[in-house]
Amino acid sequence: MKLLLPTYLLIHLLFFLTPLAYTQTKSYSGVLINSANNQPVEGATFFIGTNKTAIGTSKADGSYRFNMDYAANNVDPVAKLKIHHISYRDTVLVLKQGYQQIYLQPKANMLEEVVIQQKNINDIDIRNLVGSVYEVDIKKLSERSELDMGKLLEGQVPGLTVKFSGELGSKPEIRIRGNASFAYAQNANQPLFVMDGMIISAENFLTLNPQDFASIKVLKDAPATALYGIKAANGVIELTSKKGFHGSPDITLSLNQGITFRGERTVEMMGTTEKLAFEESIQAISTPGYRYSPSYIRRQYTNPEELERQLARGAYYLDSLQQYNTDWFRELVKPNTFQSYNLGIRGGTEKNSYFYSANYSKQGGRMPGNAINQFTARANLDYILTDRLSISLNNSFGLSTTRSQNGENNDPSTLVYALNPYETRESGKLTSYDGRSFSNLIDQFHKRSTSKRFSSSLIAHWDVLRGLNISGIIGIDYGLEEIYERIYADAFSQRNEPNNAKGFLKEGDRKNFGLTNNIRANYQRQFGDHDLYAGFNVDYYYNSWKSLEAEGKGISDDMESLSGVNASLLHGNQPKIAGNKVADKQLGFGAAMGYTFQNRYAFYASIKRDGSSMLPQEKRWNNAWSTGLGWTPSAYAFFKEQHIVTNLAFKHSIGYTASMAGINRRDIQTSFLQDNNFYGANRVLELIALPNKQLIPQQTYTANSSMDLGLFNRINLSVNRYTHITKQAIIQVPIASSNGFKSYAQNIGELQNSGIEIALSGDIIRKKSWRWNSSIAISHNKNRVNKLYGGDKLYLNARSVIPDYEVGQPLGIIYGLQSHGIHPLTGIPQYVNQQGATIDYNRPVEAHYFNNLGLSIAPYSGYFNHYIVYKNWSFTMNINFGFGGIAAYSKSYVRDAKSANYNALKGQLQQMWFEIGDENKIYPIKDLPTNINDLYQSYANNKTIYKTDFIKLNHLQLSYAINSFTGMLKYLKNPKIRLQADNLYTLRFEQDRGSLNDVLQPVLTFSLTTSF
Repeated sequence: MKLLLPTYLLIHLLFFLTPLAYTQTKSYSGVLINSANNQPVEGATFFIGTNKTAIGTSKADGSYRFNMDYAANNVDPVAKLKIHHISYRDTVLVLKQGYQQIYLQPKANMLEEVVIQQKNINDIDIRNLVGSVYEVDIKKLSERSELDMGKLLEGQVPGLTVKFSGELGSKPEIRIRGNASFAYAQNANQPLFVMDGMIISAENFLTLNPQDFASIKVLKDAPATALYGIKAANGVIELTSKKGFHGSPDITLSLNQGITFRGERTVEMMGTTEKLAFEESIQAISTPGYRYSPSYIRRQYTNPEELERQLARGAYYLDSLQQYNTDWFRELVKPNTFQSYNLGIRGGTEKNSYFYSANYSKQGGRMPGNAINQFTARANLDYILTDRLSISLNNSFGLSTTRSQNGENNDPSTLVYALNPYETRESGKLTSYDGRSFSNLIDQFHKRSTSKRFSSSLIAHWDVLRGLNISGIIGIDYGLEEIYERIYADAFSQRNEPNNAKGFLKEGDRKNFGLTNNIRANYQRQFGDHDLYAGFNVDYYYNSWKSLEAEGKGISDDMESLSGVNASLLHGNQPKIAGNKVADKQLGFGAAMGYTFQNRYAFYASIKRDGSSMLPQEKRWNNAWSTGLGWTPSAYAFFKEQHIVTNLAFKHSIGYTASMAGINRRDIQTSFLQDNNFYGANRVLELIALPNKQLIPQQTYTANSSMDLGLFNRINLSVNRYTHITKQAIIQVPIASSNGFKSYAQNIGELQNSGIEIALSGDIIRKKSWRWNSSIAISHNKNRVNKLYGGDKLYLNARSVIPDYEVGQPLGIIYGLQSHGIHPLTGIPQYVNQQGATIDYNRPVEAHYFNNLGLSIAPYSGYFNHYIVYKNWSFTMNINFGFGGIAAYSKSYVRDAKSANYNALKGQLQQMWFEIGDENKIYPIKDLPTNINDLYQSYANNKTIYKTDFIKLNHLQLSYAINSFTGMLKYLKNPKIRLQADNLYTLRFEQDRGSLNDVLQPVLTFSLTTSF
């Protein structure tokens, strides 16, 4: 590694200092796109200078490719080219060498500019011919009212799933084609995020402004991802930001104002009448429903006069409670506001162009104290230094602040389900929270998370010789998260603290710094019907993560700094400080080659070798390779003579990559932590984890086959069949506590994901002023454990009788009991084992008690989208769905004698066993014996699970383009007003009983967008 780094830097130095070579022949390729609807432009013709002979024409997919010998045609190499199409405005520009996206303006929607887009330097044309690359329609997504880039991808890409928590500002779980690691709920399955060729963190990706980007591509298989090496085993999400253009400045302003709604109820709770009756039936003395009931009073008083008086008193009190029936869902969960303002400026000359943008957004959460404020800014500058050398400087900045009252055992959303309907905000003493009032249930904990990010990259492109170009990028991605947590001295949790220890403050910084450096040489030439590509790249990636956190007690309410904590406290109240610092360096060398013949046959292969400083020297270097074939029968001449099958293409690819997913430095190298414990006057230095020197990266093998079919030039069908096999999969396995640790990272087995993705899209109606485009996609992913090294079952808990992983079984299995109902004589739940025999509670729990109830990870997902345009009107709809998963009902809101002071599920009174003879009940006796209660609470059964199948109306948008204005408003260009709704409604086939944090806020927004 030490010898390679100087060599790598020398290559970069030579790249930037070598004199420019000169040749008169240039190669051009790219795609022409309709700027109004983002569709390809077919049949546009290229002319050069004063020469009226056409030198190239765009194809059905908008692509173009041609070579130009300027000397042979007696044309100045810097002469302008003209692009002509009968339906579009003639475009005149100096065409840049290499691949470009050029946006043409329809004659009905003319603008005074020509937009030219340059690609990510890793976006090699031919990989699209053999690999699984899906491009998202960013034009539609950029109009949506979302603060989270991850949320925009939901329901847009076959095989990509996005799972959210309902709390505003929380990080989503993004997966491409399932989970490639045993640790399926962690970051080990997260894709790689790349912006303009530079690697960025997942946290920074989520805070980007969607309106800043020209394209988003999702890379799924080995040919598409192999150039990124060991970083990209879980797929890649590539973003390309907008650029300027040759033309007068264009200013775009977007104003969005909206409201957020409560969202769906995840569960119905009892009203006052049912709750009081439930309290009496369960005989909870701490509750008014029983303490003031006639049955309880008659047991306590025998004197007739006193009995009569107490009965009257009890009846009066219960009657007074009946006057209240508080709906705590509506009382605590409130609508809020949404606002977003975006300003973009684009323009430039023949030699340079610019794109600037700024965005401010604010959204209030559904619960008190939850809100997010976000500001982003971007400056992209492009310069043509010579006819052969151009550079781009891209800078972006983001500031996001999220406020919440969740944390330190405080979650205001739980109050929705815990507070009783006969309680109010003014209740002096609560039954649900003994000794507390409503006022000391809220504003008890305050958390503020401020995320600051800055990204900057310098990109250079040099056309060295005919067909040979070199591109390079050096970029930094910096993120700083500042954490602030506060409990004031008058909070209820501080009531028992000593006076000099009241009040709590925690502050912390978490810094992430990434450096990307990549240089790529590409050679692409056409020799008649043959198109040859060869490329080589060297990349270097450095990432460091550093955190420092401190907390203390005994701070007065008027102090907001750690300097105000009481540093003299002892016995568990002393100030604490903790920190961590981790760095990793990766150096890689890659090569790729491709070949196409008459646009019918394509071949692509790549190889990459990466080294990581995190690994021991003897295991430092790992490989990635891929190869693929493409065949396009529709390119044959006889296909063009008919108009039914207008496109037919087949692809197949295989590949391999090592993966660093799931590996932390402490798992493989000896790492220490200075804890807050002391031995005498010295601070203890502790080993963080037991390192495994034999740990190696996971090995991922992929295969992908696909077919693309186009009919009548308006219907497109895409089918992908894939298999991903992860060998040497890593997980933390349990070890004997005598080692000083409970777990140990180990290569434990082999995991397989196989599935199919089907996408159908097309124009249902396509007329001059009336277009209706629809798309539907469905994906199925089957996950399975192929091998476990050392056995066929793996238990992560030494006392567990249910395997966490089992050969031949998928991830996410929910094992549970087979219920035989509630016994009508005893009220005890009855379960039968796999042989149908009743379980004996006096015996230890055994494996044959449990059955496979289903999967917690839904295998089916998909979406259904519509895009309708009629004259000046347009309508967009996005629906996504998931099928095949189950979950266990939360028992948190099923109350027994110990928890009857809290509100309970609606209907529990009728469904619970109270006395001998109660039949067909769901809930058992109020006081279960300990051994039975442990079994009942710890495991699901066939009657306490539900299907998580859903169909979600994710997005609706109605837009109107205004054609004409008078007066001052006539200076507006292409003004458009929009009414849109997000997270509108979710149809669940079985009622969920999850927490409120699982539900997203519906947002209704009115927007105005215009240019100047």
